[in-house]
Amino acid sequence: MAGPVLVSPMAFWMVAFFLVPLLLIVLYSFGTQHTYQSTPSLGFKLDAYRRIFTESEYRHAFVLTAQMVVANTVGCLLIGFPLAYFISLKSGKRKTLFVLLVMMPFWTSFLIRTFAWKIILDDGGLLNNWLVDLHMRTRGNPIHLMYTNKAVYAGLIYDYLPFMVLPLFVSIEKIHRSLFEASKDLGAGKWTTFRRVTLPLSLPGIFAGSLLVAIPTTGEFVIPVILGGGKVVVWGWLIEEAFHAGHNWVLGAALSNVLLVFMVIVIALYARAMTSEEAYA
Repeated sequence: MAGPVLVSPMAFWMVAFFLVPLLLIVLYSFGTQHTYQSTPSLGFKLDAYRRIFTESEYRHAFVLTAQMVVANTVGCLLIGFPLAYFISLKSGKRKTLFVLLVMMPFWTSFLIRTFAWKIILDDGGLLNNWLVDLHMRTRGNPIHLMYTNKAVYAGLIYDYLPFMVLPLFVSIEKIHRSLFEASKDLGAGKWTTFRRVTLPLSLPGIFAGSLLVAIPTTGEFVIPVILGGGKVVVWGWLIEEAFHAGHNWVLGAALSNVLLVFMVIVIALYARAMTSEEAYA
């Protein structure tokens, strides 16, 4: 009897603030909404989904979002793995210091960190001024990075990098150092040791970090709006525009449901990959 009583507050919270809002979003997506309606009328219409799957605007946004997710995940992995491995080799206070340095961006507002990239990447920003000082560019011919995909990717990788580094660090940290010594004694070089020992044993961290980066990136719209200047139209931006600018709850709900299904598929693939990896181990 004590078990259900202890679980009931969490169960109520999940039902009231997760399942009920999710159900409303699903119901709204099949409704209809006229121009002057503040809320949609419930029904079973597929107009919003038909519009999403037939109009080129949404196909382009989906492809751009998928590219953004892949680029952010791969970029964070390529930068995060060497960094996590480097930190795992340290000991004592140095290791703690480097972990704190990785977590330090979390102590600053997400918006402030994103707007800081405008100071760096703007035509008259720090990067172009630095290139001018090195005589690699002139002030009348700067590198135009702001309001492009490159600026969006730079902001995404910077903001999401800790989500990749920390799981990788924990995973690499668990690898016993005697395995590296045994690999060396058996005549394996550094690349062979990395390929046959480090990489396979760090797969749980790679999977976890990739999931932590990929899932929130699918709905990201703040960074594309600030650094993309509205030119980089991704799925999250379409949802925000549908709900707030267009006041079209039906379309916004349908867009949210499509995104939710996409994320569920990604999580299912992750779970399957983890199950296969554990079975192989």
